Amino acid sequence: MKLQGAGCVVAAVLGALFIVNVESHFHKPELQLCKAFGEPCISYDVRSTIGPRCWFKLEFPREKCCNENGKRQSPIDIPDVKSIYKVPQKLRYSSRKFVGHLENTGIQPAFKRKVGADKVYLEGIGSPVGKRYFIENVHFHVGVRHKERQTENTLNGRSFDGEAHIVHIREDFGDLKEAANHPQGLLVISIFLSTSKGERRRDGFDDLIEMIQDVQEFEEEDGPCANVKIPDIFKFKQLIPFHPVWPICKKTFPVADDSDNSGSGVVCNFYLPNGLCGEKKESKINPNELLADDPEYYVFNGGLTTPPCSESVLWLVAKQPRKVSVFYPYVVRNMETQREGEIIGDFGNLRPLQDLNDRPVFLVRFRLKRNWEHGDTAANDNDAMDSPFSVLGIN
Repeated sequence: MKLQGAGCVVAAVLGALFIVNVESHFHKPELQLCKAFGEPCISYDVRSTIGPRCWFKLEFPREKCCNENGKRQSPIDIPDVKSIYKVPQKLRYSSRKFVGHLENTGIQPAFKRKVGADKVYLEGIGSPVGKRYFIENVHFHVGVRHKERQTENTLNGRSFDGEAHIVHIREDFGDLKEAANHPQGLLVISIFLSTSKGERRRDGFDDLIEMIQDVQEFEEEDGPCANVKIPDIFKFKQLIPFHPVWPICKKTFPVADDSDNSGSGVVCNFYLPNGLCGEKKESKINPNELLADDPEYYVFNGGLTTPPCSESVLWLVAKQPRKVSVFYPYVVRNMETQREGEIIGDFGNLRPLQDLNDRPVFLVRFRLKRNWEHGDTAANDNDAMDSPFSVLGIN
């Protein structure tokens, strides 16, 4: 990768910091790592035997990685962090054009990278092995109407009106399937969304929200939930003591007929860019318009929030929300799911919050425009702090 000017120094420092051995800081956890492929039938109904509490029992794609006893499961309630580590580098993308298509995956609306299109790389942050990350998809989460929690991650107990995830793959892996099987093989930028009726500038989120209205139906004729008979809601006699909303989880095999253990399904594949999950809405967006206006991000290690829940994700969660159309929650909630007669709004698409397990969480500020705000310098504020990138080095 060719580097110029100050960016050369910053990238070199970040790359070096990422690979510092962290065993001197924290006990090295045993990660739950699984490949991500196939078309699992899941539910967000916490009472269901295929709901979030039972994802660890799904035989497919890989049940073990959704075990809530994992040390780096996601999402989490992000604790209040006072100290800010400043990075003299902008967080931005290598191109203003991300070409893809929007589709209803039956779990969430996802704008996926077009196969064969130029990859768009994230700039301003390195990786454990000096590799870059490129965008794979942008997808959305929302809660049940009138419920307090509307985002997957929360910020010191606070929720917003929705959450967008920009999923990136490390360039030394060909696809999400392989990247999910490696520590920090994936990077997810999370943007909280706040609906607003007032004036605001139009951005990439507006384009995506408008497109969601055109892919409301889940059009796969024989989806995974249509092929497998699964006991749905728990009965009173199945209650676990002291956990009245938990179902009795049984090992199930909710796999679409077109999927197998090789991940070579030919119809809807949740994880692939050419997953063929119904009608596509092709377009392009400027990915820089999706990033936070105020470039402060909480940085920590975690996992995917959908099966296989692999603990392979470096998370960057923006501190400040982006304002979006007031119609956002409505168009997402009205989307059909994998389950016939069900829409996202029935149960939302938020995985329950997972334990932090003493994970280090850092607040990092990237450079804004040309100068530091208020004339601050990175060096003075960082002198008394361990670099978050060294502490979060590959485990």
